[in-house]
Amino acid sequence: MSMSPESAAGSLYEALLRFWHPVAYSAQLHDKPVAATLLGRRLVVARLNGKAQAMESRCPHKGANLSLGAIVGDTLECAYHGWRFNHQGRCVLTPAREELTDTIRASIQTYPTTESAGMVWVCLEEPEFPVPAFPELGDPEYRVLQGEAYDWKTSTPRRLENFVDFSHFAYVHDGTIGSRSNPRVDAVDVWREGHVLRFDRAGVKEPGAGRLWKSVNGPCATPTWSPSSIAAGSANCVSARPRHERPG
Repeated sequence: MSMSPESAAGSLYEALLRFWHPVAYSAQLHDKPVAATLLGRRLVVARLNGKAQAMESRCPHKGANLSLGAIVGDTLECAYHGWRFNHQGRCVLTPAREELTDTIRASIQTYPTTESAGMVWVCLEEPEFPVPAFPELGDPEYRVLQGEAYDWKTSTPRRLENFVDFSHFAYVHDGTIGSRSNPRVDAVDVWREGHVLRFDRAGVKEPGAGRLWKSVNGPCATPTWSPSSIAAGSANCVSARPRHERPG
């Protein structure tokens, strides 16, 4: 019996809970909280005690969105009644009746949060793998460009599929990374390195695929993917290693 699209999407979402996902750029976390939605869950991300922390965005008091609040000291303050929460998600102040703070014992859910490659990463359950590595950030031969976040009205399974669907390049991206005059896609070499899944796009007919090339944005190279980066829906040009240098 085949699985319905809804069930398949639900199973994928459940599996993705154990992976790291980028939800914001580190540079966005200044003196205000940032709103994010991850796998249908609304989060608030703030820098508290010098570290990025993601928490559930619904205040347990009256349900206000905590991303509309403010950072006061090392706490996140709700914009509705001023309740303050620390980096552990515990309410440390109820201004209307301060003496009741410990009695109320209010708290909000926190999630594993870390920073890597200039981004804030969040995992909604206990992480199964480490955050994807991006060694090119420290390589002077590369220029890292941060694009603006945007909404894509599609399902997670369809978006993940899109990133590894090379046959649409010739038609959707004609003149940039594909060409209608040469839509053929040869076999793509795929291999594993530990928990990381990598592939060589040399078989894809696009300018410069599979080798370093110069452009106005600096050098680019064959992309690599790990389960975490695929789950996050991110396509990063992160590997410049020739095929003969790979293990095995």
